[in-house]
Amino acid sequence: MPRPEFKMNVNDRPERVPRNFRKLSPLEAKGKVYSPHNGIWHGSGVSIDKLPSYEYYYEDCRFYGNCGAEALCIYVMHWEDLVGKAVVIELFCEKCGKFTVYEWQY
Repeated sequence: MPRPEFKMNVNDRPERVPRNFRKLSPLEAKGKVYSPHNGIWHGSGVSIDKLPSYEYYYEDCRFYGNCGAEALCIYVMHWEDLVGKAVVIELFCEKCGKFTVYEWQY
């Protein structure tokens, strides 16, 4: 099994969503969603603890993040198959205005 990789990047502007992300619905599919757990979603944001399929990333995001639970999830890419798993989550903190991207690969 490959060694898990984790990356985190904090930005002043969104990296994975359009700059007008606030005009989108809270979280919508971007393109084709291959299953409830494989696809890409983006939007104006929902609390990460409201994403039941991703609760195991919640604690990582709170631990590594700028503002923890106050951040909104504006992008999720999740892909899992027989070879491995890849996850990208982008959070936006309304308190400090920063965008944080988390990437996991297994």
